[in-house]
Parts: sequence; C-alpha cells; structure tokens
Amino acid sequence: MRRIPHIGAAIVLVCAAAAVASSQTPRLGDVAPNVSLARLPLTFEKNTGRYDKRVKFLTRAGGATVFFTDTGAVMVLP
Repeated sequence: MRRIPHIGAAIVLVCAAAAVASSQTPRLGDVAPNVSLARLPLTFEKNTGRYDKRVKFLTRAGGATVFFTDTGAVMVLP
C-alpha cells in the first residue's frame, strides 16, 4: 500500500471545510477534544481517469472536495 504524504493535514482540512460549510460553524470551545476521527464519514475514491492524471485519490465533505496528488492536496471549496 502506498502512503499518501500529508494525509493527516488533509484530514484536518477536510474536517475544517465541513465545519465551514455547515449552517452552524462550531466555536473552538464547542468541539469535544475526544472526538474520534474514525467516526467521521470520510470516504476516499481512487481516481480512475475521471480527473486530472495527477490526482491519485479524492474525498468530499461538507460540499468541499480534496484532491490528493503525489506531492500534496488541493482543496476546492463550494
């Protein structure tokens, strides 16, 4: 299995985008520190030729899309 660079930072970005896109953005003190990332509804899709060839995987959350390449991640906000 090939490791995607900066996957932790990308997950944080996806979570932040989901919070920004929601109708009620939580304040810093409103988020419980023990929330498990394993419970977040994130799915990753392999690029099968539908997107630019540099995109290896992508995920969507809260209206945002994150494209993962060999060198980083690109977030597209609604």
